[in-house]
Amino acid sequence: MRTFLKGKKVILSWIFVCITTLAHAQIIREVFERANNGEIAAINEIGMEYFIGEKVPRDYELAARWWGKAAEKGDAGAQVNLGNTLDFLKKYEEAFKWYIKAAYQNEFWACAKVGEYYLFGKGIEENNEEAKTWYSRALKIGENEHVEEFAINYMQERLALAMIYTNDSKQKAEGLTKLQMIAEKGYGRASGILASLYMTNTYVNADVEKVIYWLKKGSQNNDAFSMRELGTYYSEGVYTMNGRCLLKKDCEKAINLWTAAANKGDGYACQILGYYYYHELHNKSEASKWYKKGMELNCGPAYFEYALILYEENKMREAFNLFMEANDKIKDGHIDNYNNILGNIQNSIGLYYDAGMPPVTQDKNEARKWYELAIQNGSKAAINNLKYLDSK
Repeated sequence: MRTFLKGKKVILSWIFVCITTLAHAQIIREVFERANNGEIAAINEIGMEYFIGEKVPRDYELAARWWGKAAEKGDAGAQVNLGNTLDFLKKYEEAFKWYIKAAYQNEFWACAKVGEYYLFGKGIEENNEEAKTWYSRALKIGENEHVEEFAINYMQERLALAMIYTNDSKQKAEGLTKLQMIAEKGYGRASGILASLYMTNTYVNADVEKVIYWLKKGSQNNDAFSMRELGTYYSEGVYTMNGRCLLKKDCEKAINLWTAAANKGDGYACQILGYYYYHELHNKSEASKWYKKGMELNCGPAYFEYALILYEENKMREAFNLFMEANDKIKDGHIDNYNNILGNIQNSIGLYYDAGMPPVTQDKNEARKWYELAIQNGSKAAINNLKYLDSK
């Protein structure tokens, strides 16, 4: 009886999936018809479908093509979406062209992106004055349109950074004060940025006490970066040059902070947890869990570290496939290349071909190719491996 009922459930589930699929197909057909007739809303919807990839296969190039149809007709929303897609594809000059068109139509987030491009020199020459102009414009639009508080805070943060990044000491001081004000109001991101500024001597004088203060402030306000970095400080303890303790080592607090950051979607916190559980607590199961979560969050180092676990477990084929997947995804821009992890990944692929480890056969030329790529991407180990290969 149970088997019969179970079978009926499977059939009913299959029928439901078929009906749902057919319904989706019908909806998509109708949207395509409206889009082909030039309806802007339908064109934008098709672009979003290709970008998200739920009802149709994900295809960023097709998303850009459809949004381009609406963007050409002057639709500001489509221009921003097209810019975002081109930005994702690292086509920065093209992206800027569409952001600026939307920005001149007073589209809030387009002004923000134009400011970002000028601030960091993406697709256009770096220009702090232009960055400030566009962030200020975005702020004015946001206040008039009553956008969400987080968006206003974000824009104030960006404007403050544009001021800090100048060579004008007065502007720098004003920007720092502005950033501190929004951080004290409870905007966690600003606290994390202040902490990162005080970590180096680049824009302000390094000050570890201020780093800790702002990381604690950011952590209290749920900023993932602050929690992750404060966790790292707790894992080691912090002392001044004369031996004064600023932060006592507390591994339990470190794990709790890393976990909180990871649960907020911080892939690097997942990778740190994986590394800590594996190398410090010798808990492979927990380490694997966090590495996998880091991979879901597009953290490049998590791919590399988990592949190493597979390798150590003698799962050579699975490890190789993961190295190759990470290599392809980093090159395509789908996962990050934090700390030039791509070089380590390519060096590992080179080792496979060098030694002829499954699933590949030994191929010195292929090994050399991967070592050379790894060297271009900053792998020091690949330099020695290539020298050894050539000496054989």
